[in-house]
Amino acid sequence: MRKRIISWILILTMVFTQNFFIPMVASADSIIPSPSGTLEFNGGGKSDWCGSDPKPGDSTFYVEAKGENLSELTAEVSAYKLIGSQYGYIQAASQNERWYLGKTAQGDERYIYEMVVDGGGELNSSDNYYVRLKDNEGTYYDNSDAYFNCYSSGIYVNENDVPLEITDGVTKVPFDITLHGLPNDTEKENISIKLYSGIKTSHWAPVTKSNLISTLQEGDYDLVTAGAEAKCIIGEFTVSNKPNVGDKLYIEVEYQEEYCYTFNAINVISELGIGQFKLTNAVVGRTLSDGHGEASASSYEGADNSTFYISSTTTSTAHKFTLTSGNMNNTSLVVVTDNNGNNILRPSSVEIDGPNNGVFTTTGKIDIPSGSTSVKFSYGGNLVHTVPVERTDVAGGVSIEPVGHELYEGSYLS
Repeated sequence: MRKRIISWILILTMVFTQNFFIPMVASADSIIPSPSGTLEFNGGGKSDWCGSDPKPGDSTFYVEAKGENLSELTAEVSAYKLIGSQYGYIQAASQNERWYLGKTAQGDERYIYEMVVDGGGELNSSDNYYVRLKDNEGTYYDNSDAYFNCYSSGIYVNENDVPLEITDGVTKVPFDITLHGLPNDTEKENISIKLYSGIKTSHWAPVTKSNLISTLQEGDYDLVTAGAEAKCIIGEFTVSNKPNVGDKLYIEVEYQEEYCYTFNAINVISELGIGQFKLTNAVVGRTLSDGHGEASASSYEGADNSTFYISSTTTSTAHKFTLTSGNMNNTSLVVVTDNNGNNILRPSSVEIDGPNNGVFTTTGKIDIPSGSTSVKFSYGGNLVHTVPVERTDVAGGVSIEPVGHELYEGSYLS
């Protein structure tokens, strides 16, 4: 019985392989379809087939072409530049190898070509390059969209998971970033990763470094290829120089004397203090002075004395608050009152999460009376934060839905 089962498995495997399996990547010309109609070159351009786009200095690179009945054509890459008194094509690279990838969803044949720069030369950043196809008789087929440029953008960081907030007492700072612009053969010994305190005048401004907080050792992180010229770096800094409360920390990556930094700061709060404060169904009167895009670049909202404007001047309004701190870990010790001494905290609504990097996140629901001018948050009998509130009859500041309905529209009062 067992032999019969194995035999049937082998038979089914052979049938499936012969009739249903279609290789997606191959180099054998035997699987390339023969021309059966009008030739159409429908598009093309550069390719990151082996992990990176063509860049200045490359002598071997990859391009692609899509269309119909392209199997008998070869690829050529030409620079389009001034020749005498007019512009024309000058051959720059010739085909060395090609791969047929099958057909696209639109029915086009898709080919990848390995190109080698003629005469042992290299690609440069000043030319516009075009992918051209030609037949055995030297007739060219062009597509005005099948062009590309070579450029080196340098290295830069994308933040996948970097804490917005830590307490001044933590000894470990985890992070997950993707570093772009690195050669595919980059190893740990080629890069340096450090954590600094520093300042920025805006989100897009450079970091002015203050103090070195930690230097990452090779054994403290993983370096994984994440795509074309991209490396995912996941690790954990060990704090060697304790940061100060109020410091903003940035990760620095150095590769061959080229430096880049994380955009958003890691904010340092006191183990005995609070960090952020957020209030739904209200518009904060905080000045955003960091320029276009800054508001959406970071979700950090440091607790300060900014006034929160609330719509509806005649009724009590419902809100959800979020408060981060280094020590608020007991829900029963949280008390919220208004300036008139009214207890405005909804029973059993407080929840505490954490600690994450030393930080506890407290959320709860409150009902602010129409006559209140401030909201006071206490913990264990100690006042920890006061929030000025002001009523306005400008529409858009409050929702009539129960707490939990987030309102993202409102009017800012000058």
